[in-house]
Amino acid sequence: MGGRWIFKISLESTEPDEDDTIIIHSPLNRTSSVSFKLQNRYKNFSSFQAHFLPDSDSEFNIMPKTGELEPLGREGKTFVVSFTPVEYGKAKKGKLIIETDELYWSFIVKGTFPQYRPPNVNSSLIDNRVDHTALKHQLDDKQKKKRNIVIDNIKKNALSPSKVYNFSAVKESTVNQSVKK
Repeated sequence: MGGRWIFKISLESTEPDEDDTIIIHSPLNRTSSVSFKLQNRYKNFSSFQAHFLPDSDSEFNIMPKTGELEPLGREGKTFVVSFTPVEYGKAKKGKLIIETDELYWSFIVKGTFPQYRPPNVNSSLIDNRVDHTALKHQLDDKQKKKRNIVIDNIKKNALSPSKVYNFSAVKESTVNQSVKK
């Protein structure tokens, strides 16, 4: 005397959380690598594919890309993740996926640069320091030499009365000449 119960179930499958984070430090245009071993969780060999997602930065590489994972209890397959930065800027980031028919591993891979330390120069062979007193004298001389051309022209016209024009006389003479013709 049992019964049968019917329920509607809606399931949603999402990607699992990342298994680990791998951080690689490398100077510009040099390759740095990190290796790790991975084995199957079952007692049989399993073929795998390893790749970075398309939105990952192109400076990352994984070797091998395909192969066989060793069974549980064995040494495991060695994976090598490489980072070769080609330009300075923000830290690079990628997501590495290793998957078999039954299992799925994901890793966040971060590529960083070593901390920059500027060179410490104690002395120089070239004297490239500016003497502040000489610079101040040059600025003072430039300010003294500045002249206002408009004011200079007004002063010149005020001193020479021959350059003052009487426009009313010019208008009358042109009017008289046009009437006479």
